[in-house]
Amino acid sequence: QIRTPYTAADVLASRLLAWPIRQLDACPISEGVCAIVLTRGSPGPGRPAAYVRGRATVTDTYNMGDRFDRPEGDLVELLTLQRAARRALDQAGLASAAEADVVEIHAPFDHAETMAYAPLGFCAAADGPALVETGFGHREGPGPVLNPSGGPQAANPVGATALVRLAECALQVMGDAGQHQVPGAATAVATGQGGSTQFSTCTVLSGS
Repeated sequence: QIRTPYTAADVLASRLLAWPIRQLDACPISEGVCAIVLTRGSPGPGRPAAYVRGRATVTDTYNMGDRFDRPEGDLVELLTLQRAARRALDQAGLASAAEADVVEIHAPFDHAETMAYAPLGFCAAADGPALVETGFGHREGPGPVLNPSGGPQAANPVGATALVRLAECALQVMGDAGQHQVPGAATAVATGQGGSTQFSTCTVLSGS
């Protein structure tokens, strides 16, 4: 939906929505759908497939106030994503999502992406913004490529957005992601968020 390249200066100069979030920090309002086909075993010779290597969903208390000041983690630490990611990565035999080639993060706001870095094992919770400055997640930077599709900030069909992350990862490991294909992508991690961070999913896919 949005293909315009923006600079950091463009983002900082965009209209203030609710401090500190500006127009270009936020996702667009989108319409759209997504569908995937799941099957057991091999799809048959000559048919590309993405294989689910790990999968977890974690739900927290509905009321945000119940999640303040907890010893196991506060709102910034995304406890549900931390637990979902740990379970899915363990199933796939990965120490962290940094071992994947591609990570599609459900981040409708840019700060939501940096909040996801610690649960995915990229860094400590307080170090997400500093990690961005290293070029982490860029095609030319260290570690996996983050949101090569553009993520929710390029298009955000709300009910389908998390499933789109999974579909994009499937396309990557099947080598069918078109112009945003990451060369050699063999393993991908997709996340999903819902509500006010109380619902999280994490899925690990591979191409074989």
